[in-house]
Amino acid sequence: MVIKGLKGGILISLPSLSWHRQRDMVISRIQTQERFFKGGRIALDVGETDWTEEQLMTLMGKLSDEGVCLWAVLSASPTTIASARGYDIPTTLRSQVTEEVAETPRPSPVWLDRDLLPAELLETDWDVVIIGNIPETCVVKAGGSILVWGDAAGSIHAGMSNPLTSSLRVLRYAGASIFLGEEEVEIPRKLQKRACLEIRKVNEKIQVLEVSSKRGWLA
Repeated sequence: MVIKGLKGGILISLPSLSWHRQRDMVISRIQTQERFFKGGRIALDVGETDWTEEQLMTLMGKLSDEGVCLWAVLSASPTTIASARGYDIPTTLRSQVTEEVAETPRPSPVWLDRDLLPAELLETDWDVVIIGNIPETCVVKAGGSILVWGDAAGSIHAGMSNPLTSSLRVLRYAGASIFLGEEEVEIPRKLQKRACLEIRKVNEKIQVLEVSSKRGWLA
C-alpha cells in the first residue's frame, strides 16, 4: 500500500489482491490512523481488481462510518470502472485536482501523529509534519517542507517541488539519508548527535544548523 497526499485529498494505491482484502486493508489503515484520515477524502487505485457496484456500496458504507469520503476510484478493470460510474464516482483525478488548485493554492500540511511503520512509504506534494519516529527502512518524500518530531532515520526527501522555499527540521537525527530537492545533504559529524537540526538553502547553498525546538515548525 502506498499513500500519497494530493491537493484534493489522499490517494491510496493498493496491491493486487482480491476486492475484500483490498477493502479490509483500507479500513484497517484508516482505523489505525483515525486522526490522519478523519473528515478527509480518499481516492483508491485498485489496479486490475474487479469491484462490483454492491461491493463498492459496502465499501462506501464502511468509509462513511469512519468519517471518510470516497473521492475517486482508479482502476484498469472495466468492471470496476463501470461500477464506479454507476454511483457517479469519478474514475480520474485530473478534473478534481485542477479545481482544487484554483480554490486552494497551498493546503494545510499532511499531519501524521504516529511512528511510521517498517518499510512504509509516505509521499505528498506539500508539507508534512510527523509527530513520531521514522525507522531506517522508511521513505518520506514531500514537495514542500518536512518536520520530524522524533528520531529521523530512513530516507527523507524534502523540497521535491521547490527546494529554495522548503526546509527540513528533525528533533533527533538518527542516521537518516537526507535530500533537499535532488541534492543529498551531508550532516556534519559535530551536529549528528545534537538536538534539533534545520536544513535549508540560503543563497543557493545548503546549510545545516542546530536550532531551538521552540522555533516555528514549517517554513
